[in-house]
Amino acid sequence: MYAQGKALCGVAALKQQSEEYRGKIFQKAEASDPAANFPYELGWIVVQKELRGHRLSGRLVDTALKMIEKAGSYATVRLDNEPMRRTLIRYGFRPEGTHFRSTRGPYDLALYVKDGEFPPSYLSPEFKVRGQFHGSPARFSSFSSHGLRSLGFHFGDIAQALDFAKESGFVYKADLT
Repeated sequence: MYAQGKALCGVAALKQQSEEYRGKIFQKAEASDPAANFPYELGWIVVQKELRGHRLSGRLVDTALKMIEKAGSYATVRLDNEPMRRTLIRYGFRPEGTHFRSTRGPYDLALYVKDGEFPPSYLSPEFKVRGQFHGSPARFSSFSSHGLRSLGFHFGDIAQALDFAKESGFVYKADLT
């Protein structure tokens, strides 16, 4: 919670969701990193409308993260909430996986994770690349090389891919070894 004088300006919460809940979020996002690496969820970050644009969300995020010291955490954010996406990146979060549809409304969410201080566990010892992303102006039910001249655009990280998806197309994740 952040306040100026007696006025409440914003709130944030740290949650310890069940393994099942975390697993569903990471599965929807097609995340490469296992949900078990991120025991805390940062969420419910809200700043009063008239106070937005003054980096108050950063104070909320910073305060919340101090409470969990160096443990891994994650957050979901609306795909169109560019200010919060920038705040999360500023505080050490990175995009993970691909965007997915919210169950609470007609909007897409993106998963962001902040690594804890522990050796990360990957899906398999051969897994070396966290993710490569491919974008296309057309939606494919599956990829096929038959008659293919070009698939579209390649992105090195999910932030670039999500920006592309907002404007003109779809993003597909391809894990490369």
